[in-house]
Amino acid sequence: MKSLVLTLLLSLIVFYSCAQQTTTPEAWLNKQVVSIKSIDPTDDDFTDLEFLIPLLENKDIVMLGEEAHSFAHTFKAKSRLVKFLHQRLGFTVLAF
Repeated sequence: MKSLVLTLLLSLIVFYSCAQQTTTPEAWLNKQVVSIKSIDPTDDDFTDLEFLIPLLENKDIVMLGEEAHSFAHTFKAKSRLVKFLHQRLGFTVLAF
């Protein structure tokens, strides 16, 4: 039920934002999408994640979610993201 409410809320935000900009939801989403070249935790070339620096550089807490506990690709991507947060932005604490 919570995920349904969250999905509806996010959909309303997207559609409201699109209405304000007089564009289609697809066009708005295409402007927001950023391609990530790798989820491999051993990939230390973080150039594809550098778009996050201005968004996160002054933040104290970053929360990382997941769609389920059993998907290996999620853990790979999060491992790489944690390395990026530590090496590029200086985050030092990881809490579960």
